[in-house]
Parts: sequence; C-alpha cells; structure tokens
Amino acid sequence: VRAAKEIFQYFTREIFARTEPAVQDFLLKTSLLPLMSAGMAEALTGNRRAELVLTELSERNYFTQRFDLEEPHYQYHSLFRQFLRRRAGDTLDAVELATYCVRAAAIIEEDGRPEDAIELLHGAKAWTEAEDLVLRHAPSLVAQGRSRTLEGWIEGLPPDVAKTSPWLLYWRGVCCLPVSPPDSRSLFEAAFNLFRSGRDALGIYLSLSGLFDSIAWTFSDYAPFDAALTLLDEVMRGFPDFPSPEIEARLLANKLFAVVFRQPWHKELT
Repeated sequence: VRAAKEIFQYFTREIFARTEPAVQDFLLKTSLLPLMSAGMAEALTGNRRAELVLTELSERNYFTQRFDLEEPHYQYHSLFRQFLRRRAGDTLDAVELATYCVRAAAIIEEDGRPEDAIELLHGAKAWTEAEDLVLRHAPSLVAQGRSRTLEGWIEGLPPDVAKTSPWLLYWRGVCCLPVSPPDSRSLFEAAFNLFRSGRDALGIYLSLSGLFDSIAWTFSDYAPFDAALTLLDEVMRGFPDFPSPEIEARLLANKLFAVVFRQPWHKELT
C-alpha cells in the first residue's frame, strides 16, 4: 500500500502536474479505455489532438505503450491507468463520470472488445446499457461455446434486473441447459410466462423450445412432455404464424421427440 502511494505521488508530481489542463482532462477520460486508437480517444474526449498526445506520451515513455496493429493502438501502464482512474473518480462529477463510462463502453464494443465494455458498464452500474450489450452478444457467445462467459455477464447484473427480463431469463436457461436441465427448465418457464404476458411471439416460441429441450436433456422422466405438448397446442392457436422457418423447424423437432418418447399414439405422429 505504501509503495503504491509513493508511485501515485510520483505520477502526480512528475507527470500529471506538468501537463496542461487539456491534457490532464484527456488522460483522465481516456483512462476508461484499456486499449485505444487515436480515433477512439478523440471520439471519447472530443480532443482533436488525440493522436499527437498519444504519440508524444508513447515517444517520451510516459507509461504509454504503442501497439502497431492494423490501426495503431495505445495502452497506459496498469499502475498509471489505475492512478488515472482513481483521479478521475475524485475529479469528475459522478454523473459525468458515469456518462463517460457508457460512452467509452460503446466505443470499446465497436472496437470489437465487448468483454472490456461489459466490465466498464458493470463498474459504472449502467444496468440498462449492460443488459442491452448482453442481449446483443448472447447469440454469438452461445454459438462460440462461450456460455460460461455469457452467464458471468448476466450474473454481474442486479438480481432484480436478471429476474424480470424475459430475455435474460431465456439466455440464463440456455447457459444452464447442459449443466442442469431442471434449473434451465425453471428459467425457461419463467421466461415463457413473461413473454406470454407481453405477447412476444419470438420469445414465446424460443422459450417453449428451450422448455422441450430441458425435458429431453434429463434423459429420464419424460412425463412433463404431456403438459409441454398441451402448451404448444395452446400457443399455436394464439400465434399460428411462426416467427421464422427456423423456429418452426425447431418446434417441429421438439414435438417429434416428445411424441415419440411420450405419446407414440399421438394422431400427428405419422
């Protein structure tokens, strides 16, 4: 702790205090970006000298490293960035800081690093923006086999947010399905009820498909298929048009599995 305090005092005395106010402001705001191009820094701060400032910091070895990627990116040393983040918290108004965190997260996400963006939004308690980011990336994360990552993002949200959003409940069910089908079934049921209340056909059919999957993945008790098949018939009467051919095929496969293993006498089996 003492060593860190001395290092921070050095940053204050030898670097921060020797820079002009505009550069100080630039440093504080760009400390929200773990890795940045000059364009990202300018978009966040509005400082048109962003490239010049970052180049000078790098060339003068002011705890700024340059990475020659397709577009040059810059990164502050972890201790220097920690110092700047703490200084930003002490200097900027709380509302202003939160606004810049949300803006920085959007810039980071656009740069292709949603992991860094969600971390920043969690820290800023920007729950609406964090939920939106989670839902934008949930399908691709699951497709990449990164369900644990998605689950961690959702768990970083407050419980009241995660439990009242039907889409968050649905994606939690998807993450939970391979590990605990009974738990995923509860999540899909909760999501289905909320989707049904909101008359969201896409959500209704996807969560219902997840419900069928959660029963199938137990590989044991298929009795719950009876209620699920009845529920599917009810939904199809209320929403006769499937949202897409893919979802129609998915529900057809669910129904076929349920009928074969639970109701082989079903009139539609043939």
